[in-house]
Amino acid sequence: MVCEVCKTRNPAGFCAACQKMLCDECSKLCEQCGKMVCPECVVTTRSGKVLCPACLEELKAKRAQAKAAGAPPEEAQAAEEAFPVPEVPPRALPRPWVASLVVGCAGVLLSLLLHAMVGPVHFSVFIVAMLGLLWGMVGLFGPYEQKAHALAGIALNIVPFVLVFMFGLEAPWIKREEDTAQQQIEKMTEQQKAEMRIQKSRALIQQMKRGR
Repeated sequence: MVCEVCKTRNPAGFCAACQKMLCDECSKLCEQCGKMVCPECVVTTRSGKVLCPACLEELKAKRAQAKAAGAPPEEAQAAEEAFPVPEVPPRALPRPWVASLVVGCAGVLLSLLLHAMVGPVHFSVFIVAMLGLLWGMVGLFGPYEQKAHALAGIALNIVPFVLVFMFGLEAPWIKREEDTAQQQIEKMTEQQKAEMRIQKSRALIQQMKRGR
């Protein structure tokens, strides 16, 4: 069981309004009754008082009674302050280790898929792995608690680099050299192609003679 707000820490109690499990850091205490309240249910009055919905209803009832009885200005002002100011719930911290693990898995699967289809791994896998390493570093050195998860993401994003060295690299500059050689052959005349074949045959004969 974990806190239903941060999804990481152990719960310390329940919200007095919606019964969500809350940890100490994600909950607030009602200043009227002392009960725990979640960020979605908590209300703050104009005077800065933190209340739960039940205590807020009590203050609203007192305000209505004060107005009906023609209360003095001081009591009317105190009752007026009971109306809440909408509070923006705190933004949950992102979890970069999740992005690191997801990108790492994508890099490994992409490496294996490219190896199964064409043999060498395309150089774009490097970009995916570097992005995963960046997210892992953010989780490791940032203000986050899941350091072990960030380390796992970093380790997973190193795997595509290992696979590239195992399977070989397919890069534009390598492909460009092969294309250039092929283009040169295509531009040759039939006579030049015949001479090139003769030279290859002579080189092959000489190698066979040396082997004997």
